[in-house]
Parts: sequence; C-alpha cells; structure tokens
Amino acid sequence: MTLIGRSIAKVSSSIEELGRANALCYYLDRLLLAMPGRNGAVRYLFVAQPVPNGPLLPPRRGARIKVEQIDVMDPRLHALELDDTVQAYRRDQKALCFAAFQDGTILGCLWFCLGPYDEDVLRCRYHPRPSESAAWDFGAYVAPAYRTGFAFARLWDEVNAYYRSRGIHWSLSRISGANPLSLRSHQSLGAQVVGTATFVTLFGLQVMSCSLGPRFHLSLGGNQVPNVDVAAPPVTVGDRPSVTTGAASL
Repeated sequence: MTLIGRSIAKVSSSIEELGRANALCYYLDRLLLAMPGRNGAVRYLFVAQPVPNGPLLPPRRGARIKVEQIDVMDPRLHALELDDTVQAYRRDQKALCFAAFQDGTILGCLWFCLGPYDEDVLRCRYHPRPSESAAWDFGAYVAPAYRTGFAFARLWDEVNAYYRSRGIHWSLSRISGANPLSLRSHQSLGAQVVGTATFVTLFGLQVMSCSLGPRFHLSLGGNQVPNVDVAAPPVTVGDRPSVTTGAASL
C-alpha cells in the first residue's frame, strides 16, 4: 500500500472509531502542536453519571482494596504521575481526593469538586448543575498494572457513598472526544453525554464553540474565562447501572 493509501486508511479508521467531529479535531490538534507556541485543539464531551442507590460491586469483590479520602497534598500520589504543582492547583480549587490501596501500594485515585471546576488545560470554568445535587469529577486514574481488577469500581463505590451522604445525585465531567476508552468506562457506570465543547488555541488566542451556553466565546488572555453550565438530565436517578470492572486512565 502506498503512503497516501496508508494515510487515507488511517484517517478512515480514526473517523470510524472517534466519529467525524472528534477525528477532525484530533488531526487539527496534531497540526497545531507542530507549530511553535502552546497551540492545540480539543473536543470535549460532557457526561452526567448517576449516583446509584447502592454499591456497584458485591461485598467480596475487591475486598482487599481499601479506599480512603486522603489529603490532596499526600506524597503517595506521586506514584500516580502527580506532582506538587498539580496537587496544589487542585487544593486551591477545594477538590477532594479518594485513593485506592492494596497491601500498602496505591492503585489509583479519583478527584472531584462539590462546586465549580476551573479547567486545568484550557481557560474555562465548569459549573455542575443543579448545584445542590451535582458534583464535578476529574482526574480518575488507575495504574496500568491494576486496570483489569476492581480498583476502578471500588473507587466509585466509595465516592458514590460520599455523594449519597451529601445528597449528590449526579457526577458530571468532561472527556476528550479522542479518548473513546474513557467514554466507555463512564458509560459502563450509566453516564450519558449531555453536551459538547470544542476549544482551539493559537498563539494565546482561545476560541470555544459549545452546545451549551455560552455557544461561542473568544478569549484573548487569562482573565477572559467562559463559564459553562453543565446540567444533569431531568430524569429519575438512583437505578443501579451495570459496571465493567476493567479500568483505564481517564
């Protein structure tokens, strides 16, 4: 097969896997990254994940895995490719962190905010709605060696228990359109897509096109930040979703 033929086949495969809009954004991002400066393009899917009435796992599944809420500056998080700078940024947002351990080894972590979340890659602030019954999760990560086990589900069981104790019915988040594995992991927990947003950055200029309000935003600097309300769907929650126990980096 010629070079052009292989390129066409690769693009076709990407469109089939990601969808046309996500694939287009992926290739635009690669083009922009080749230019000098901090440029890029990303298309996010906003998802709403229901908080079930009870645990995802039967009592004996993952029993050796202990999940606890830890200090956001806990140095054990360094083993999960987090450093003090990232942890401090999340601390300043009043984020909470739950981590999974087995025999003293940290397996993964999951972060969330009970209020607005400031995007750590782009200039944007997300507001989970309804504010009294929705949270914003991010930074879910399970170390590669443990992604075929129960760490992911155990993390969510403990976070969901925390949510239920505070009247939280939905966990909202954003997922890159170029990461279908992450989307499938969320969908295995009952999540559904509630909106999309595309960001393009070029030499300090940021353009956002969003299916939610505001539909369009132009940012020329760090003080110009769009506020996006991401609302959970107006449906009955609490049904126990089916779960795939295998986990991945999200």
